[in-house]
Amino acid sequence: MTEYIYRAGDIDMAETASDAGQDVYLYRLDWDRQAYKACHASETQFLMSMGSVIHDVDHSPAHKELKEEMHGAFTAFIKKGIPAAEGMPSWPKFDRENRRIMVFDHPCHVERAAASETDPAMPFQVFAL
Repeated sequence: MTEYIYRAGDIDMAETASDAGQDVYLYRLDWDRQAYKACHASETQFLMSMGSVIHDVDHSPAHKELKEEMHGAFTAFIKKGIPAAEGMPSWPKFDRENRRIMVFDHPCHVERAAASETDPAMPFQVFAL
């Protein structure tokens, strides 16, 4: 349910900000190597080295690499305004036409986000009254 509530709004907000001329970098965490998979706040284990949010943190080499990539990209964004990290593909700006997002997984990759209103994975009928 979290994905359905947040993802459509995130994409709509990214489109609006991009249309207004803002630099937008959108991402999705797809890490699924633990019981809860990628869920709300699970990126904290990668960004802040806090495993207490997810109790079964994977300590594999892939987890360590993803942690270094995510932490590096977010740190670079804070310092320079452009998210980039060694070992990661180039993170393109999001815009309505190209809709490119960074997918944090192992390996990280860039893909095109579906428009929320046409994405078959988004069950809008759930919200119909």
